[in-house]
Amino acid sequence: MKSISTLLFITLILITLDGCKKYEEGPSFSLRSSKQRLSGEWDVTSFTVNNENVLNFSFTNNLTCQTGSIVVYSETVSVTRYVWIINENGDLSTETTISSQELDNNTSYYSCNDYYTYNTTNNNSSGTWKLISDKEKLEIRDNATGNFATWEIKELREKQMKLEYTEGTDVVKLTLSKR
Repeated sequence: MKSISTLLFITLILITLDGCKKYEEGPSFSLRSSKQRLSGEWDVTSFTVNNENVLNFSFTNNLTCQTGSIVVYSETVSVTRYVWIINENGDLSTETTISSQELDNNTSYYSCNDYYTYNTTNNNSSGTWKLISDKEKLEIRDNATGNFATWEIKELREKQMKLEYTEGTDVVKLTLSKR
């Protein structure tokens, strides 16, 4: 009888915890606060806009050269490093490295061949963050522009976080892994 009571008690706790889960994808329960789980260095491992990958993409296009011939070319963009550094005091910074292969329009126009330039750009930004809406959303303010973005927290685990942001008809989704 005692073991049945214990089993019923444990089942009731598990059902209650699952029903009270704050984030859509978890966790059901954590001993660390949301603020503590957010703090740290995070690698952006997935970044999509309307389910299209924007960390790595390429596209093909045509250039009409000086002779009237068509040059078919492909350009690529690759985000090779995208890190969010979230401090418990409310500061946030990002570090991004973007590599690209772009058509050299001038040379390609006159030579009627596809010539490329290769670029690597490093971007850093800073801002502030705070949890809002009963800690279900993450509000980020960009220091340079003063603009705000409010991300819905879909998952906030010790080592993984998923965020979603909607702007007009665009749905932006990020998955981040703690370093």
